[in-house]
Amino acid sequence: ISAFFALETYPETGMFLQPLQLCQINERVTSSSSYCASANICSVFDSGEHEGWLWYAMPWVRGDSARARLAREGALPADLVARIAQETARALAHAHGAGIVHRDLKPENIVVSMRPLQAKLIDFNRSYPSS
Repeated sequence: ISAFFALETYPETGMFLQPLQLCQINERVTSSSSYCASANICSVFDSGEHEGWLWYAMPWVRGDSARARLAREGALPADLVARIAQETARALAHAHGAGIVHRDLKPENIVVSMRPLQAKLIDFNRSYPSS
């Protein structure tokens, strides 16, 4: 297999949610085919714990966060901003429809790839099942 992956880690202590809750959320994210099927959500392949660190693996998205693009380019063209907003809203609607609330929406958690132009929502480590 020739592919690139991103691995996000975070310590078990000091997080907003308890480790067991985070593992349950990550398990739900990795096992829900409807959740991972959205073109605008970066899917999670696996998650776990190693030596006190929780982790999850996802595909590497070639692009920059919306925050990095803003810092580098300043004001972005209105049509690009509209596209990013539309695709982010689509990702949130898909997650909500699957019973997940992201809870950490910010420019750092939106990756914008250029070829093809697409916004992907990442970093669901603070997400929570909706009631």
